[in-house]
Amino acid sequence: MQELEKAKSDLQSSLTRAEGDLKKAKDSLSQEQARASALDAEKTRLASEASEASSKLRVVEDELRQKATQLTAVEAEKDKLQKKIKALLS
Repeated sequence: MQELEKAKSDLQSSLTRAEGDLKKAKDSLSQEQARASALDAEKTRLASEASEASSKLRVVEDELRQKATQLTAVEAEKDKLQKKIKALLS
């Protein structure tokens, strides 16, 4: 009878330890899931920022190309006018 009581006590102790381990594992899992969720949210935010920055970059590049084209046209007009002035002064 004592052996059965000891075995029962040992099993109860093992069960209590296993339940404690299970609770720790569940808590750890919950923490990791929360971290993963936070990282996913951060990833989404950064992807959105990157997309926004890319769009702004394209707009600025287009504006730069337009300004470069305008500058080329103005420089060509300037050269033409300088040649006319030179011709008139000669």
